[in-house]
Amino acid sequence: MCAFSARANEAESLTEQIQGCMILPVAWVDSKLKATFELTLDDAGNIKNVAVISYSPHSLNSEEVHAIAQRILYRCAPLDTKKSPVRINLDLRDWQ
Repeated sequence: MCAFSARANEAESLTEQIQGCMILPVAWVDSKLKATFELTLDDAGNIKNVAVISYSPHSLNSEEVHAIAQRILYRCAPLDTKKSPVRINLDLRDWQ
């Protein structure tokens, strides 16, 4: 469901943290969203910015994808990492 650009143990910790706080409305799961986001974090691990790097299906527009990312990821902050930026690969197709 999630993959990170971080050291293996840090990536595993972040994956568990994100999965533990994700609450997805059914409409988002049905969207089959697959996306890569880049998060800019402050020193405390709070998200300062979310950038949409890539996504599919392209029937969603970038504003919808950005809104989905914000609703999912901001709820999980602060993240347990000191690395910034962090890239996250999110695949909602795994939720089906």
